[in-house]
Amino acid sequence: MQARGCIKQASDIARMHYQAANIARNRLERGRALGFSQLTECEEDRVRVDCFGAPDEQGHFRRTTVVTDVSDSLREVIVTVEIQDLTQVAFIGESEVVRSSIAEFDTEP
Repeated sequence: MQARGCIKQASDIARMHYQAANIARNRLERGRALGFSQLTECEEDRVRVDCFGAPDEQGHFRRTTVVTDVSDSLREVIVTVEIQDLTQVAFIGESEVVRSSIAEFDTEP
């Protein structure tokens, strides 16, 4: 019986990591859709979100988005999604991180 509990707990943890990775990737794609000049509008610090990435005070995830200028035409975006430990009902270090560089290309001939 104890083995089933461990398997379910491992399955729940894996599912939450999968959801966290998707939340981070979706946030990154939202930034890309806004465009280079508006990337900084995606910045946020420890916003609680639900499993879909929507702001939710009771959400089991906490998302931080940082945009850093690497050069005039290159920015790095780092999205960190922390996972709430459901047994302790706290954020204790489990997370997923997605990072990408986004460039602005000069389309003038």
